[in-house]
Amino acid sequence: MGISPSTRNIFLAALSLVALVAVLSLAFRGRSASDSGDNSGPDVAPEALAVEVTTGAAVSRDVPTYIQATGSFAADESSDVAPEVSGQVVATPVDVGAMVRQGAIIARLEDRDARMRLEQALAAEKQAASGVRQAQVRLGLAADESFDVNSIPEVRAAMRQFEAADAQAKLAETNASRYASLVETGNVSRMTYDQARAQAESARAQANAARQNYELAINVARQSNIAISTAQAQLEVARAQVALMRKALSDTIITAPF
Repeated sequence: MGISPSTRNIFLAALSLVALVAVLSLAFRGRSASDSGDNSGPDVAPEALAVEVTTGAAVSRDVPTYIQATGSFAADESSDVAPEVSGQVVATPVDVGAMVRQGAIIARLEDRDARMRLEQALAAEKQAASGVRQAQVRLGLAADESFDVNSIPEVRAAMRQFEAADAQAKLAETNASRYASLVETGNVSRMTYDQARAQAESARAQANAARQNYELAINVARQSNIAISTAQAQLEVARAQVALMRKALSDTIITAPF
């Protein structure tokens, strides 16, 4: 514990005053002894009774102070350091009582199992990402392309086939209707009309089949999009598992909290 400069100066001044009083007291005692002696003796000159005194300037200096006490020290910050996972301690890079910086490694646990689990999680993540890409390729989608049923190649092809078949059916039906009027007036034969009607019915059947193929292509595309969503969900689960395994691996390293 240190002493303030003002306290030290007062202490030195008091010490000097005590010394001066002691010197004057000695001088006074010497004078009294000479006066109480034989008065009939020869007179002594005042100079013979003077006491030599050496003076000096007061100097300020540090005076060490020691305090002996019994007690214990307590840290400003303390923490119970413990790993978040169980395992065998395989390394302690620092010694007991050594100074370490915040974040410095103070112990390592066996991490072989944690590394294996992380590798498995990474493999599952890679497989899930491949499943997403395969589902997108089946629909003809790019990696970052959103789903639009009318943009799927198979759906567009089926739609064009249906539109063409429907146009042919409408044309055949128009011809059959026109021949029906002509057959009534005798301008065309019944056989010609029957052929036109048969062509119209055949064209309509083909148009209906094309429409069914178009609807089927739409349903298949939507089912494939559901497969993409399922694969993406599986990928998110795999990524979360990778994050957990990375944390489990990092938990095998114990660092100084501060």
